[in-house]
Amino acid sequence: MKNCTNRLIFFILLIGLLAGCKKFLEEKPDKKLAVPVNAEHFQALLNESSQIDISPSEGEIASADFYLSDDDYESLGCETEWDLYRWRDGPFTELCYIEDGWRKCYKSIYHCNVVLEGVAEQALNEELKNVKGQAHFHRAVNLLEMAGIWASIYDENTADEKLGLPLRLSSDFNVKSERANLKETYRQILEDLKEAEVNLPVRQPNRRWPGRSAALGLLARTYLFMGDFENALVYADKALQGVSLLDFNEIDVQADYPFNSEDNEEVLLYKFLFTYYSLNEAVAKVDSNLIKLYDNRDLRKPAFFRVNEDGSYRFKGSYGGGRGAYFSGIAVDEVMLIKAEALVRLGEVGEALSVLNQLLEKRWQRGFFKPYQTVDAQETLDLILKERRKELLFRGLRWFDVKRINHLGGKITLEREVNGQRYTLPVGDPRFTILIPEDVIRLGGIPQNER
Repeated sequence: MKNCTNRLIFFILLIGLLAGCKKFLEEKPDKKLAVPVNAEHFQALLNESSQIDISPSEGEIASADFYLSDDDYESLGCETEWDLYRWRDGPFTELCYIEDGWRKCYKSIYHCNVVLEGVAEQALNEELKNVKGQAHFHRAVNLLEMAGIWASIYDENTADEKLGLPLRLSSDFNVKSERANLKETYRQILEDLKEAEVNLPVRQPNRRWPGRSAALGLLARTYLFMGDFENALVYADKALQGVSLLDFNEIDVQADYPFNSEDNEEVLLYKFLFTYYSLNEAVAKVDSNLIKLYDNRDLRKPAFFRVNEDGSYRFKGSYGGGRGAYFSGIAVDEVMLIKAEALVRLGEVGEALSVLNQLLEKRWQRGFFKPYQTVDAQETLDLILKERRKELLFRGLRWFDVKRINHLGGKITLEREVNGQRYTLPVGDPRFTILIPEDVIRLGGIPQNER
């Protein structure tokens, strides 16, 4: 009875911890409300899915892989969302009907800091190592996702001159927030991920907890985004050891939600984009030029898209199924594409095509896919980038991809039309680094992104 009472008191306090927040940067959680004391408590804090497994959606809204009808655009009812959709530099002060990604990420980081500080006070056992690794992982993935939206692209030659993110490494909200530079930001991401790698078990009891393969996959993603293709290849290779690739010939691609399961063997970690109204599958219409990239014998076409009554297309192919939020985690297909891109950028054209062919053989109808043969390096790179776009849409990656591809010489200009007016976001435009919410700037006293 006493244990039950103690457990009840803890969870009441835990709910208070999750709900009770004060302003820090955007909101400063009150550390005094609860103090987790063991691995079970730490895991409960990390299991708070409304914070931990949610990714920011601002980049996805701005990435132009979908469009809205004029009526649906007017129905957004939120100035921040209107501004993101048409790349307008608004003040981003309105909270809409949900918290923005900045606030979500820093709440998650706060949870991670509470766990790491608690674990540091105890003798490590396997359970504590596990939650320690998870906390390092989640802090890293939040920083990486934020960097893709609210910081410029990484360039080793200028990273120490560019603004990065405030690095909140303590749960003490009295510590003043300052923006680190981009090099320091990515150094912290890498340090956290390498701590995660050595502390996480190879496998977890469920795919919402990151295991070692997820940490290795995120390291590969991070190095790819940094333009460090040697290390991207190293960690992609490690992440692909002992994993499985889903064969689309073995699933019902015509189903409303072909991937409506959390037992997808291809998923290394489940995470989800939080859903602004514009990302609702009922209103977000897939760019018709993107649909045209798929051959009719490519099973991704029926698996990913459904035709609307007006002839437009909606996306149904999230690895999260029909839960109302798009998958933004880490999966084997992404890691294979990282490996293929790293190989071709390092001059290994034949090996790059071999990896790509392995992926596409599981995506096309059996007997119809003709493996790509060795071609020009630039053509191979273009092919891999095209397949990356076709495979990884609506995962929160496209915005970062456009930024980094343009930085490496690409010429991707984003375009949208709203009420007869055309909006464009050309190569090199500073709006590719989205403005930080203005109240964060005002309350935290940190510098805004340049314009």
